Order: sequence, then structure tokens, then C-alpha cells
Amino acid sequence: MSRKNLLLIKGQKGIALVTAMILALLAMAIAIAAIYMILQGTEISGLKKRYATALGASKGATEGTALLISLAGAVPSDMTGITLISNASCLDTKLTNRRTNWGSCDTGAVVTNTSYDIRFDFGNYTAYAKIVDTIPGNTLVGESLEVKGVVSGGSGIIKNPTAVPYMYRLEVRSESNTNTQESAEISALYAH
Repeated sequence: MSRKNLLLIKGQKGIALVTAMILALLAMAIAIAAIYMILQGTEISGLKKRYATALGASKGATEGTALLISLAGAVPSDMTGITLISNASCLDTKLTNRRTNWGSCDTGAVVTNTSYDIRFDFGNYTAYAKIVDTIPGNTLVGESLEVKGVVSGGSGIIKNPTAVPYMYRLEVRSESNTNTQESAEISALYAH
């Protein structure tokens, strides 16, 4: 080997060490990125689970509100965890009149934990429901035209007219009792 080649090899002694360190740093960066993505995936899964629970509470409150509307606002004795915030006359007004005729019972269209008609307690979640609009029809709350009919006889008189239901627009919000950022909201249209 010539002296020139020997000097060239001696000048490149540290290149293997530098290359190994660069590869180690690259491997470490990939490992850190993988761990970060795994942790983010776990966090997102937890958020989805908590949202699904809050959404379930909102759906339950929507169904409960529809049931209460069909019962003209009377809470059955076997239903627990329900609090009516509206006084009976306001609830009756909302169930049978257009929003323009609600007067002081009209508290706006936004449902919050301080502005609601009905509150449902579901363990760790509380749901708030509010009737925000009513479009009257020819059916009465708690009654059905199909059962009774309107006129019992006579020619040319319609016995059973087409039922046009009352339409209610509901806003429902549920939230965790421990973290108000865990919440879900539903807007529903209910015909009765």
C-alpha cells in the first residue's frame, strides 16, 4: 500500500462512528414518532368513547322528552331522575301553542344547564332538554284521532280526517358531571 492510500484511510477513521450515530438518531426519531402516534390514537379513542357516552345520554333524553310530550308533560311514577324546570302552565303553553304565543315562557332556542325545560340525570351525565318551537296541528297532546273519530255519522261528513300532528322542535344537550367539555347536542323534530 502506498503512503498516499494510508493517509487517506487514516483521515476517514471517524466516518464509521458518525454514520452509526446518524443512523441511531434516525432510528430514535422513528421510535419517538411511533410512540407519539400510539399515544395520540389512545387519546382519540378515549375522546370517542366519552363522546359516544354523552351522545347516548342525549338520545335517551330526546326519547324521554318525546314520551313526556305524548303524556302531556305528566311524569310517570316509574320514571326517576327527571326534573321539570318549567312550571306547569309554561309547559302546557309550549305544548299547545306556537312559539309566538309563548310570551314569558319563551326563553330562547339555546339549551344550557341553566335554561331548559326538562332535566334528566343519567349517573355521571346530565341531559337538558328544551322545547324551542311548536307548530300546532289537529291532534291533541295525549290523544289520538284514530281511536275516537270526529263525527259519528251523517252523509258527506268526513268521519276520520287526516291527522296533522303537532310538531315540536327539541334541543337536547348532555354533559358529564365531572367535565363539562364532555358533551353532545341533538336537535330533533318530534311529531305527535
